Amino acid sequence: MLGQFSQEWVIRNVTFFDHDTHSFVAGDIEVDGPEIVAIRPPGSSTLQHGADGRGHVCLPGLVVTQAELLAIHGDPDRLLRAGTTTVGTICRTASECILAASQTKVRLVAHVLLNAGDRAREGCSGIHERGVEVFDRVADFVSSNKVRVLPAVYCASVVSAAELVRAQHFASSQRRRLGLVLADGRDDAQAFRERFYCSETQLLTFLRLLDPGTTVFPGTQLSDRDADTLVRSEVRVAGGYAVAQRRASRQRTWGAIDADRAVDAITVAAGADLGQTDCGRISTGMRADLCLFRSPERSLRGGGSAAFLELLKEQRPDFVITSGRVAYRAPGTLTDQSACSIKLPAQSSTTPHHARTGAARASPDACLTRGTFRGTSPDQLPNMT
Repeated sequence: MLGQFSQEWVIRNVTFFDHDTHSFVAGDIEVDGPEIVAIRPPGSSTLQHGADGRGHVCLPGLVVTQAELLAIHGDPDRLLRAGTTTVGTICRTASECILAASQTKVRLVAHVLLNAGDRAREGCSGIHERGVEVFDRVADFVSSNKVRVLPAVYCASVVSAAELVRAQHFASSQRRRLGLVLADGRDDAQAFRERFYCSETQLLTFLRLLDPGTTVFPGTQLSDRDADTLVRSEVRVAGGYAVAQRRASRQRTWGAIDADRAVDAITVAAGADLGQTDCGRISTGMRADLCLFRSPERSLRGGGSAAFLELLKEQRPDFVITSGRVAYRAPGTLTDQSACSIKLPAQSSTTPHHARTGAARASPDACLTRGTFRGTSPDQLPNMT
């Protein structure tokens, strides 16, 4: 499990990406437990404990709206190596969702299908007791605050409009948002049209299920007309930037899709699509999901979103911090005490807020070596295990 810092700490004098201006600026990032509590002018933080950020560039943790399950549990560090700290995924069975939840090292938003993709062809009712049982089993098993479980329905498999309404009622009874997964194959999309004489989006609109805040997974068969419907309904479109890319490519207006939108699409906008509004940007009140990259030879201060994207293209992060705790360290980084520049919070004579959780305290000499927090004192801050 992940341990927690015993008091506030700071990354001082670090160049970081500011979403308000979509540019790189310098500052001190103060963290308390899982949250960023202040952004201060460079060198002005009065906190004693933390890291010297000179020599590194800080980006917010990236957000992937729909990740393959194999990427989550096949290689748990794979997403972290790319700087990803929050992911969404779609689970068809309880076992695959539980497996992903038990092995993930990132924050996971799991949409559990209440119906199977082939159920319509089998002539079975999609939303039935079995689907609800699967959801309940997963929700009961997964109690970690790193995993959020939401109900979803694969729209192309429904055999009656009543199934969609029942799915919405079930989600409401659970006080959770319903995820709507649209057809990801031409055959499924065509079969749906033959059953209902309209597209999935048209039926969802007629049933008034496209409420603002609902997450829609658009698949690959979304027409421009249906995409416009989703935009007007103000739903959250998972991977909405990719939809905009396809539309712009067909309409030859690609120049309108700028770097700022591209950055937002893998950070703050993607988080909002998953209903996670506390991630994807470096600002007060957001979760301390941070990626530290080695500073390139050219200064990034004043650089904009294009520089953000170029840095991701050129490098992988040295360190990835999730909820204020180091979750990943690149191999070969800070291999000895003399090279250590990431200092950890020292034990305090007072009892800070997070000490009440039973978290371990860190030594004044503790630093990040070999992927864990180590120091001269046996009092160590636990890392992910």
